[in-house]
Amino acid sequence: MSFIDESWRRIEPDIRRHWEQRHRSIGERWSDVRNAYRFGWEAALRPEFAHHSWAEAKEDLAQHWYEPEEPSDETSWQEMQGYIEEGWRLARRSCRPDSIVET
Repeated sequence: MSFIDESWRRIEPDIRRHWEQRHRSIGERWSDVRNAYRFGWEAALRPEFAHHSWAEAKEDLAQHWYEPEEPSDETSWQEMQGYIEEGWRLARRSCRPDSIVET
């Protein structure tokens, strides 16, 4: 198992609890946003983004969100960007603070 996969496996329950405290009451389900959080988490830890801020990386990430599948209205970049960004920021704070550009 890779470092990224292992770190996600360990942190997902905490991220889910955090999400439930903030979003569950508005009728969303974790299963609807989990992939967005994970996409952001994984992207933040990938070597090619190691020295990029969220602002620098988000355009590239938007192009790769759900490729090659076509996202639905509910899973579009516009709908999921906030969750993806939150996953990115949580990974940056949790895993590699010494090698990451502040976002």
